[in-house]
Amino acid sequence: MPSTAVVGLQWGDEGKGKRLDELAAEADIVVRTNGGNNAGHTVVVNGKKYKFHLIPSGILHESVLNIIGNGTVINPQVLVEEMDNLKKEGFTLENLVVDGKATVIMPYHIVFDSGKEKKTGGKIGTTGRGIGPSYKDKIGRYENITITQLIGEDFPDIVKRIVYSKVSELLDYGVIDYDPQKRILSLLREHELLAVKEGEKILSALAERDYQRLIELDEDLKKSLDEYAEKVIEEYAPLAEKIKAHVVDDASIMINEALAQGKKVLFEGAQGALLDIDHGTKPHVTSSNPTIGGILTGSGAGAVGMEKVVGILKAYTTRVGAGAFVTESAPEEEVKKNFPSAKELKEMNKTPKDWLMESYEESDIMERISKGDAAALGLHLMYEGGEFGTTTGRPRRCGWLDILIANYSIAINGVSEITLTKLDVLSKLDEIKICVGYEYTGSKKSYNGRKLSFKGGPPNCTSSSKKLQKMIGLIQEEKGPRYLEERASTIESGDILIDFSPREDILLNCKPIYITMKGWKKDISQIKKAGELPIEADEYIRCIEKLTGKLVGKVGVGPNRNQSIEY
Repeated sequence: MPSTAVVGLQWGDEGKGKRLDELAAEADIVVRTNGGNNAGHTVVVNGKKYKFHLIPSGILHESVLNIIGNGTVINPQVLVEEMDNLKKEGFTLENLVVDGKATVIMPYHIVFDSGKEKKTGGKIGTTGRGIGPSYKDKIGRYENITITQLIGEDFPDIVKRIVYSKVSELLDYGVIDYDPQKRILSLLREHELLAVKEGEKILSALAERDYQRLIELDEDLKKSLDEYAEKVIEEYAPLAEKIKAHVVDDASIMINEALAQGKKVLFEGAQGALLDIDHGTKPHVTSSNPTIGGILTGSGAGAVGMEKVVGILKAYTTRVGAGAFVTESAPEEEVKKNFPSAKELKEMNKTPKDWLMESYEESDIMERISKGDAAALGLHLMYEGGEFGTTTGRPRRCGWLDILIANYSIAINGVSEITLTKLDVLSKLDEIKICVGYEYTGSKKSYNGRKLSFKGGPPNCTSSSKKLQKMIGLIQEEKGPRYLEERASTIESGDILIDFSPREDILLNCKPIYITMKGWKKDISQIKKAGELPIEADEYIRCIEKLTGKLVGKVGVGPNRNQSIEY
């Protein structure tokens, strides 16, 4: 294999782990480049699941060097837990390297993250693992702690300095035990006249949010901050010792030397393109760059060494948390009605996944789908695809494949070829749809993508081998084109968009335009060769190739290592 980057082309959860595991077997080095333990991927080996959040999946191969790159944010507790679990399973860790420039997730980051999510009513959909606040500190520079600093002798002093600088947030989120009113009452009891003046100063500092002056005025606050800093230091010191042997100052030196020597380097992107902080569907994005640019900066690799970019595309679309989702089978609230309430689940001591797996009745669901029940389709995809978060366990929102998303992500990543995953999940359906355009229903807005004007309205095509080319891209009829294509500057209600926009205000006002294809209704999970696929499944893959302009190199037909087809 050439040096290869693997990127997700949707909102994450595309099945990157399995493809990464396949490629890792041929690699000399595997590098994880962004994110933290908010992302996760699962590799199935001989029926056993291995779940990774930080350590690259190449760790399952003893001859492969695994690097956690500088672009990641690392919770030492999670890293050590993963290391310990791998040791228990008999895997060596001598082939694990951590870049000292990577950022450390501190305990207060986790508190700030979950606290902010509660304050905003869960609008961002964060995992609450401290990812955003740690990246915020990284960008802010002065309150960032690196892995090199974590294992260094100055770590206690650095923690104390940063804890003092974060006093306002620590107070806002109740991290430290401090009540100024109690302090003033205590002063009054001790020495009344002096206390009045001291109390006024404390109240004044609070009113002006001058926390540094407050620390100088109040020994109790200073003591609380010192105690909290000491607690953090004590918690992280033993973790630092366990990580220390794996840390290098600058892993990019190793990576670029390997590339110069012609070694095979695999770059492991986390999450997906639509979660990218710059190119994703804001505000419901992550705090890093899961796209190709983030892979380069998150590893320190030179672009000249990147020979191939593999885009991982799920055969349908999923999303976790809030945000626009044009091809969603049914609104999340509609699908959730099929689950017991959170209170009932708690009483049963079950998660939504447990309940769905136990109560799913295929005949009933399939009958509901055949009658056009969109919520039933969502449940079916969720069940068949095991669509529950590796990191959070949350049910994923499900819907049909969206080619606008695929083409957008392919373009911004410079994708060379596609790996299509979870094709087997679609096997029981009579019909399968692909979104090839959006009908915009909102007010006039700026938009510089392409839009179509149809003669007679947009078609709803059903595929057949004979008419496949005509269906693809809504291109033409025998008597000429059915539409006019133009590069837009604005859009208004009724326009048909064929370029994806990550803008939430546009996506929330879009309806999908589908082409409809025949399903294959045959188990494909044991198929080993492309020529053995049902003609309808083959046609579905060829349609994706035509719509994206990229070849599909691999097709996933099940979760196990051996359930992939060369295409």
